Amino acid sequence: MKLSLLTTLLLTAFFCMIISLAHGQARSSIGLSGGFNQSFHKWDKEHHYGFGLIGNVRISPKFAIEPAIATREVKDYATARLSAKYYPTNNFFVAAGPFFWVGSDLYNNFGFTSSVGYRVLNMPYSNLELSVHGNFARYKYDGVPVVGARAAFNFNFKK
Repeated sequence: MKLSLLTTLLLTAFFCMIISLAHGQARSSIGLSGGFNQSFHKWDKEHHYGFGLIGNVRISPKFAIEPAIATREVKDYATARLSAKYYPTNNFFVAAGPFFWVGSDLYNNFGFTSSVGYRVLNMPYSNLELSVHGNFARYKYDGVPVVGARAAFNFNFKK
């Protein structure tokens, strides 16, 4: 049985949540993110880069809501997403949720995103997160799978 990349990411996130017994630490913060994406759509197989504004709203020690807005290469399209973020350990996290994109050629769509990441720098009032993500959306009756990597520097509201 061959699993798709998105299915593999979702299963990994699910099993991390189930088997985790370690202490997690969500924080409320706002930050800047940047990264690159690789689309696997038949019309767009190029690498793309982008940047955005990202937030974390702490719900509990292990859960946060992550709103974000981003753009791809300044001119092409913008995305907005709202992910649920789970911290099974202090620095490791998984996130998943819906996103919406608006493009220059008027393609507006909903999709789904999931990510797995780690805080490599965890200072009292800021942190640096590195993550990999997978997105899936519909575009002109076709599915568009995208994978990528992202770095986010966040400014924490509390220690």
